[in-house]
Amino acid sequence: MQKISKTVSFFRRNYFYLMGAFWLLAGLFMLIYDDKDWLGLGYAGFGIAYSVYGVIKRKNTEEYIAWNSDRIEIGQMYNEPQIYKREQIDSIHFSENNLTIKSGVAGGTMLEIKDYRAQDLERLKEELNSYFNQESA
Repeated sequence: MQKISKTVSFFRRNYFYLMGAFWLLAGLFMLIYDDKDWLGLGYAGFGIAYSVYGVIKRKNTEEYIAWNSDRIEIGQMYNEPQIYKREQIDSIHFSENNLTIKSGVAGGTMLEIKDYRAQDLERLKEELNSYFNQESA
């Protein structure tokens, strides 16, 4: 399966860990410096929940488009991969910044492609266009 991916910044990839640390520290400071301010417990709990969610979603921190002759797989940040089989795809449209896959009456997806390398996008466009043009011929 061929695959192109884009680089994800450190802050975007570790968002839940960073926000969890911020809220946890804010809560602990409130508990230490504000006598009997129990709101700090809520902040600390919120920080722990953010960090736990980050651990749960740590495998989904890559953004990519993978394809072969049978399917297209799209991986977006913190989401499960979306898989579209050849029979499910009605059309594929490339614009300057987006890839749109239409699947069914109200299905499909729109993916922002402006951060992918230009060479990878050209290869993707050529292969997907030739792939779908062969079917209509």
